[in-house]
Amino acid sequence: MILLLLACDGAPVLGEVGDLFDSSVDSDPTSIVPGVGEGLCRLELACSASIPDEPKIPCSLRVEDDQGVQFYDGPAGVEQRGRSSGGFPKPQYAAELRDTDEESTDADLLGMGSESDWVLNGAYIDRAFVRNKLAYDLFQSWGGDDRWAPESRACTLSLNDEERGIYFLVERVKRDDSRIQIASNGFVFKLDDQTGLVDWSAVGHGGWVLTSPSQPTDDDVTDATAWATGWRDAIQSDPASIGDWIDIDSAIDFLILQELMKNNDAYYLSVHVWKERDGLGYFAPWDLDLTLGQPTYNNNVSPEEWVAYRPLWVSALAETPGFDERLEARWFELRQGELDEDILMARLESQLAMVEPAIEENYDIWAWDEIDFLDGTLPIVEDHDAEVEKIRAWIPDRLTWIDENIADY
Repeated sequence: MILLLLACDGAPVLGEVGDLFDSSVDSDPTSIVPGVGEGLCRLELACSASIPDEPKIPCSLRVEDDQGVQFYDGPAGVEQRGRSSGGFPKPQYAAELRDTDEESTDADLLGMGSESDWVLNGAYIDRAFVRNKLAYDLFQSWGGDDRWAPESRACTLSLNDEERGIYFLVERVKRDDSRIQIASNGFVFKLDDQTGLVDWSAVGHGGWVLTSPSQPTDDDVTDATAWATGWRDAIQSDPASIGDWIDIDSAIDFLILQELMKNNDAYYLSVHVWKERDGLGYFAPWDLDLTLGQPTYNNNVSPEEWVAYRPLWVSALAETPGFDERLEARWFELRQGELDEDILMARLESQLAMVEPAIEENYDIWAWDEIDFLDGTLPIVEDHDAEVEKIRAWIPDRLTWIDENIADY
């Protein structure tokens, strides 16, 4: 079991863990190990006050794996986080590791690289506890540093000695040597429910927000705005030139992931793009819990049909040179590897096996029949076993449907 502990006092204590991990992805399904060791990690938070939406309050964190190896034991600033998930009974948390002077400090938690910023995701509406991790791990497996996605570990969490069920410890999407490896003058953007740097309403929804650097200079804002504006203008007036602004192969893989999972929020929210200052934009996935047969609206229950929302910024990709052929070729290339049904289902089963020991306790804490999203938009299933069986049937049907329809995307 991997153990994460948040407590209020004491300096960080880091484990000697450098040789325990291999983050490489192996397409052999028998070698897929979703976390460190063979069991769940363990998260323990201790805070002297209720955790607010913001700002972060002083707490403490301790991290151990299932073998008792300690990764961190020290202060952390913690706050609740999330958009729609901010209203869930089971909160999500953002945690910043800190030293005794309350300054941020880096630690390598569970082999995911040394960083200070982490997310504790309760996966409240993912009743199988597989959706985000499956998507992130798949995207990583499709090719090198250019297919960056957050690493994550399945854990259990206690808050002030009270058990809180299954949580995932997840990397934040940010520029860093152990995260998105771009130069110190590179950028990370997020498409969100606000105007941001560049209004996207003419070609999609919301606007692009600059998330890295967190304190941009005037030159940063000028250069970032120019790039996002150039991309938007190309979409509207010269789609064939979109490849001058974003990496088309990255866009294709991002699109394939969203369509494979049938992400209800695809192309709408939580879209992340990163780039070197003078380079092309590359995509990174985030927040795919409304997938694999949920929610009930937008025909998402069905393994057939494409994602319902396809804005101009996505449909215009079809006008870039050779896009249709590249999309179809890439899909069938992946179907010979990581998206081979046996390999993909083996990956799914390994994740299910990881969380299985904590399922019963999680649903003792968070009653199954009380889990809801937008007043009844989660499909009605009897229990966790029924949810898992639904996903096991849905994925092969989705693969087959895309096989038969990818040429007409």
